[in-house]
Amino acid sequence: MKAILQLLRVAREERQAIRRAIAWRLAESVCSILPFLVLFLALLPLLDPNDARAPDWLRGPLAPLWAALLMLLAYLGQAFCANRAAELGYGAGYRMTARLRARLVDHLARLPMEYLRGRDTGDLTAVLMQDVTAVEMMPGLLLPRFVAAVSLPLLGVATAFAVEPRAGLVLLLALAVAVAVLAVCQRMLRVASERRSEAMARLNGRLLEFVQGIQVVRAFGLAEGRLRRLEEALAEGRNSGRAITLRFVVPAVAVPVALALGAGLLLALVAERLLAGGLGNAEALLLVLVALRLFAPLAEAVEFSAMVRQMEVAVARVDAVLEVPAMPAPVAGPRPADTTIRFENVSFSYGGVPVLRDVSFTAGGGGVTALVGATGAGKTTIARLLTREWDPQAGRVTIGGIDLRDLPPGAIAELIGVVSQTIVHFSLSVRDNLRIGRPEATEAELRAALRAARCEEFVERLPQGIDTVLRGAGAALSGGERQRLALARLFLKDSPIIVLDEATSALDVENERLVQEALAELVRGRTVLVIAHRLWTVRGAQRIVVLDQGRVLEQGDHASLWGTDGAYRALWQALRQAPGWRRLDPAAPIPSLPGAAE
Repeated sequence: MKAILQLLRVAREERQAIRRAIAWRLAESVCSILPFLVLFLALLPLLDPNDARAPDWLRGPLAPLWAALLMLLAYLGQAFCANRAAELGYGAGYRMTARLRARLVDHLARLPMEYLRGRDTGDLTAVLMQDVTAVEMMPGLLLPRFVAAVSLPLLGVATAFAVEPRAGLVLLLALAVAVAVLAVCQRMLRVASERRSEAMARLNGRLLEFVQGIQVVRAFGLAEGRLRRLEEALAEGRNSGRAITLRFVVPAVAVPVALALGAGLLLALVAERLLAGGLGNAEALLLVLVALRLFAPLAEAVEFSAMVRQMEVAVARVDAVLEVPAMPAPVAGPRPADTTIRFENVSFSYGGVPVLRDVSFTAGGGGVTALVGATGAGKTTIARLLTREWDPQAGRVTIGGIDLRDLPPGAIAELIGVVSQTIVHFSLSVRDNLRIGRPEATEAELRAALRAARCEEFVERLPQGIDTVLRGAGAALSGGERQRLALARLFLKDSPIIVLDEATSALDVENERLVQEALAELVRGRTVLVIAHRLWTVRGAQRIVVLDQGRVLEQGDHASLWGTDGAYRALWQALRQAPGWRRLDPAAPIPSLPGAAE
């Protein structure tokens, strides 16, 4: 019953269809009893010619034909009801899981990145696929068995009480014992099902880790160690499945034994009452049919009891994700007056560790602001707060005077484009990957974006040109080609704010030149926030913000900061002392910086 209540809670939009499926299953149960009733009435004249309960049309020579026809109609009715219930149940299951997955994906998209980065990817994948699939089985596969397991034994007990109260009492006691055994075993199965779900989630994570890291595994000769990790996860999954099987054996044996004992006692009672003359032949036959047939669904219920428990655990895991508070997201809000970015006394901690402490600075609209500092200074965290992957625990981040928390997610996505070292392409055509930036883009706009990003030439060399599908998310492309395609997507998106996170640091000289040319065109006239480790690339920025351990140490342009014996000058001195950079002169003329105000 708990599983049914969970199902109705999860399947809000499909409740009506599920209720109708239950009604059709009940009708199927009634139809399944009708052949026994017809057989009972047809045999009455044969067993006791003086019994007046048999209708006249079942006493004549056509009685066998009528009985066969009625039984055929009952079986046809049972098949029709089962078919309608299956259509409604399976249809509701498919719609419910599609909606549930869409709801989960939408909810995950609104969760803080802190939660997502702290949750194993394989575990989240298991929730979306394995756990939701377990819920899908309930309306079409498990629900009909549950209805039959409940309704038919109750009808059998009621029939037995109507014919012989003592026989009804025997069957009721047998039913109570079987249900009690099943309930105890269900509690044991729940613990085993939870461990099974956790084990399968870990196995998914290990498999995903192995596939994604196969290049590193092979390059470093780690196959044996990584396979050992997989073998451990496989062994854990096998042991968890074995635990469920062992706990399943108890009800699989005990429930049929309890029902068989009840049926045996009933048969003994029937024989005693029949010999004593206290029970008619027809009633005795009916009780025997009840004992042999109507309790079979309850015995079958044992077969899917483990699946029911796994479904309950799956629903709990899905609920645990949906109950994580999403970041506040207004549906509508004011439009920023300009693209000026302000961090106002912003503090942020990750996992209880302070990352930013009272950070304040302004990135003027239409200009370039650079964030510099040692690794771990908080530069990337600032970029993620600007794109609202997280919200600050103190202070606020504004664009055009509007707090990001007051802007709809879609508005933030329209305002900001990000260029980073991590490039994500999907296993779609080049055309469809570009249109992620702007789905309604015309063919001419696509071509213009490819030219601006310096990637039209290599795209034309692909087997199907712009219609080539990027298998493996573009694994066959070079790093520079993948980077330039990502830039083409941003050209198409045309965001007024651009965040550059060391976009060229991992490229060769030629690709870096092409990307730098594309970046120079992309950021022109836009508000740009640059995260840089190579200080010579940001000397032309209007504002340079120097960070250390989450604090702003100083800010200003290159000339003013170089003229002060502070943190920025210390960074340059450390850079000049590094091998290969001794000739770098921070006092040399400043080259033009992409995006600098003209």
